[in-house]
Amino acid sequence: MIKIISANIRGFHTNVGELTHQFVIKNNADIVFVVETFLDDKVAPNYAKIPGFSNWARKDRNTQGGGVALCYRENLQLQIIDCDIPEILEILLFKIIDAQGHGTLCLGCYRPPSQGPVLINFLMENLDRLMTSNNCQHVLVIGDLNQNRIQTAFDTLLAVYDLNNHVDFPTHQSGSSLDPVVTDLPPHLISCAPLGYVGSSDHLAVLTKIKMKKVREEDCTRTLWKWDSANWTAIKTSLARFNWDHIIQGNVNHQVISFNETVTSLIEEFVPHTTQTTKPSDQPWFGQRCKEASDKKYKAWRKYKRRPTHRNKLLHKNATKHMENTQKWAIAMWERNTQKKKTRRRVYWQQIMVEHHQDKQGDLRDSTIPPLMAQNGKMAINTEDKINLLAQHFAEKMKLSNNQQQTIKLPQMARDEMPTIRISQSEVYNILIGLDEKKAVGPDGISPRLLRRCAKEISLPLTRIYNNCLSAKEWPHIWKTSNVIPIHKKGSKSELKIIDLCLCCHQ
Repeated sequence: MIKIISANIRGFHTNVGELTHQFVIKNNADIVFVVETFLDDKVAPNYAKIPGFSNWARKDRNTQGGGVALCYRENLQLQIIDCDIPEILEILLFKIIDAQGHGTLCLGCYRPPSQGPVLINFLMENLDRLMTSNNCQHVLVIGDLNQNRIQTAFDTLLAVYDLNNHVDFPTHQSGSSLDPVVTDLPPHLISCAPLGYVGSSDHLAVLTKIKMKKVREEDCTRTLWKWDSANWTAIKTSLARFNWDHIIQGNVNHQVISFNETVTSLIEEFVPHTTQTTKPSDQPWFGQRCKEASDKKYKAWRKYKRRPTHRNKLLHKNATKHMENTQKWAIAMWERNTQKKKTRRRVYWQQIMVEHHQDKQGDLRDSTIPPLMAQNGKMAINTEDKINLLAQHFAEKMKLSNNQQQTIKLPQMARDEMPTIRISQSEVYNILIGLDEKKAVGPDGISPRLLRRCAKEISLPLTRIYNNCLSAKEWPHIWKTSNVIPIHKKGSKSELKIIDLCLCCHQ
């Protein structure tokens, strides 16, 4: 089930608060589309961001008034469509993708009362093309069309495309129905209901429910290492006692694998750790402490329901208060850590003077990757398919077009030759003790904390491996593995060809 709230908000600044708390959160909406926002380019993209939702995608009117905006749940498979639309038309195009990979083209529209049938004419001429080019089987039109003033053109659109308007109730204080929900979906899959007036607006918000199976992202389980409680003495003693001549054998690939297995076995034995399962709907600040507090509250509630005594009621009340305090602490810590990360970015200092007063409204970036279009035209929807598609895309970029081509031999211009390079243990030790312990762990699972704190014990085997690599003129495959973060630059987020990447935790 997908829930869409569409409303003429009659002023974003004035009514977005009530829209969020009284309509979006209460009805557990997935998509929110509003018209007559009265916003302009002076308002930051992260303004009034709803927790758990994307930033508002907007089309502001060049002149005073008007404007449309859209936001959606971060775990919803929704794609904003960039399309050449006449500037006079206030339309946002987006595509909803269900669990089977089928797409529904959605058009959020606002037609001012005095505009005439130009918006309807645009839909008449371009609806088929837009559905075909975006590989959509169905279409949905929402918003404020003021169709009572162009009823003939509106009825013609419904007849030509076999569409139905599912709003059969007044949506304006005057008693007129001005905010339709038009679609070719089967009637048994869609229903519409009035919600109420949004703040000072004279329009009713409309709740649309579509029986569409959402793409369900799998829960993510990860290990949390408590490095501050690690038994460093035991780790150092074990590392010092190892017979590295016996461990580091074979080619350089086997040597590195043996080294990693030896070190990670010590980490699992002497570093306390727990596993945490994260749901796609969890907020970024919702960590282990929040989960434990939430579980305690739920257990206290179950106990109070079974035995509604005064003591059990008090225990549930205390557990609820503890959970609220834990969440406040977690949000404050997350905001502080986010602020620290921003201060490390050069772009942050370029934007801070303009956006500082709006910084708490929400992050500037959307945290989700939309459905990705493969070269064969299929959509990658779930997380695993997206990962595989991105990995294949970036791997192709690293391949030579002609791997049979021989290396060009350059003429020797210098008389002196480079002597044999040998790496000393002291050089490796000095590099290890200079590592930043706050850096992220790479794909091998060995933390910079261990490399730095056990530099004396670990520098010997690493020195041997490095010198063996030089002698064999070979670099281990496992050290060629990196954590890759795709970063969107411009254009459509669903096209792989314009996605750049940032390498982090390189090993």
